[in-house]
Amino acid sequence: MSKLSLALIIVGIIVIAAGGLAYYYMFKGKAEVAKDTVNVVEVKLYVDTKKVTEAKTPIEIHVGINNEFPVNIKVKSGDLSLITNDLSLVKIIIPSQEIKRGYSVIVVNAVIDNMLMDEFWYRHLRQGEITNVKLQGTLILDTPIGGIEVPISYSKLLKTNMFPKEQTLNKEYDLGVIGKIIVKSIKMDLAGVTPSETEIKAYLTIENKLRNIPLYINGLVFRLKLPGEVILGSGEQEYRKLIAPGKTDTIAFNIILDNSKIPTLWYRHVKNKETTNIIVEVWLKVKVAERTIELFKKHPLTITIQFRTNMFNYKS
Repeated sequence: MSKLSLALIIVGIIVIAAGGLAYYYMFKGKAEVAKDTVNVVEVKLYVDTKKVTEAKTPIEIHVGINNEFPVNIKVKSGDLSLITNDLSLVKIIIPSQEIKRGYSVIVVNAVIDNMLMDEFWYRHLRQGEITNVKLQGTLILDTPIGGIEVPISYSKLLKTNMFPKEQTLNKEYDLGVIGKIIVKSIKMDLAGVTPSETEIKAYLTIENKLRNIPLYINGLVFRLKLPGEVILGSGEQEYRKLIAPGKTDTIAFNIILDNSKIPTLWYRHVKNKETTNIIVEVWLKVKVAERTIELFKKHPLTITIQFRTNMFNYKS
C-alpha cells in the first residue's frame, strides 16, 4: 500500500469519526451527550488528622469521574459548596486539570473554619440531632464537543444519639452511725439550645437512708469537660428540697454548655476521628442535722455523653 493511500484512509477515518460525533451531538443534544459520556461516579471527603488545627480543618474532596470520550478531557473550572443544615461551611473553586479516559479521580482541597462549628452544633441539635451534609456544585469541562457542565451532588445524613442519656450509679455517701445517702441514678436530656448555649436538664434520683433525719438539698454544682480537663461549662444552682428518712425522690436541675467552646470540641472531635466523650460531673450541697456538706465533691457523680459522627474518611 502506498503512503498516499494510507494517508487517505487515515483522513477518511478522521472524517467519519468527526462526522459521527457531529451527527451524535446534533441529534442527541450536548446535555444528553454529556450525560452519556461523563459521569461523576463517587465523592469522598478525606481528612488528615495531622493537619487539623484548633482554627482550621483541611479537607480533600475526591471526585471519581468516568470519562467515556475516546480522548482525555479537561476541567476548565467549577465550584463546590459544602453545606450542613443550610449552613455553608466552605465554598471551593475547582482548578483546571486533566481527566484521563476511563475512570479517574480529581482532588480538590478546601479548609473548614472551625469557628463555624458552634453554629453547626446549634443547627444539629435544633434538628433533633440530625444533620444533612451536602456537597453541591458543577464541573465545567472542555471536551471534543465543546464546553459542557456536569453536576456534582453528594449527601450524607448524620444522626447522633446524645440525648436522653441515663446511667445507674448507686453511689453511697456514708455518714457513719447516722446512715447513708444513696444517689441511685442520673439522667440527662436536652432542654433547649440557642446559638450561644446548650441547656441540659439533669435528674438525680436520691434515696435518704439516714436514721430518722431528713435530708435537705440546698444546691448542686456541675462541670462539663472533655478528657484532658478542657472545660465546656460549669456552674452552681440553688435548689430547695426535703427528702424524708427512708424516702426516695428525684430532683431536676439545669446544666449549661457554653457553645463558644464547641470549636475546641470540634478540633478534638476530628483529631479523634469523630468520637468525643463529654463528661458531666455533679455534686450536691446538702444539710444534715444542721451540718452543711458537699456530697461527692472529691469524687463527683459522673455521666458520659458520647458525640459521634461520620462526616469524613481518614487518611492513615
